[in-house]
Amino acid sequence: MSYTTIELSHHDGIATVTFNRPPVNAQNRQSRDELIKSIHEKVLRLPAKILQEARDRTQQDDLEGAAEYYVIYLNATPGNASPERDEATKFLHDHFNVSLAQASPSTSHQL
Repeated sequence: MSYTTIELSHHDGIATVTFNRPPVNAQNRQSRDELIKSIHEKVLRLPAKILQEARDRTQQDDLEGAAEYYVIYLNATPGNASPERDEATKFLHDHFNVSLAQASPSTSHQL
């Protein structure tokens, strides 16, 4: 994504956002909107990165580390059924005998 009032760079897994509005780099609505959009785009990619880290740890035979990332993945994604969530729950069940509780439907109360 291209921005006009911010610069986005990456190094060693860390994103750096720099305001680019010389001479004083003051914020305006456009720079705030671009900052929010850039952060939102990064956040949307987190679950896939977390899941990949869990898989990498599994390949390295770091089962406890993999379990930690699978739990983080499950907590970072909606509870909708998906092959990725099935993978995480199966791993936790097979290696640690952990089963997830089924979410109960929420009940609404009207006054």
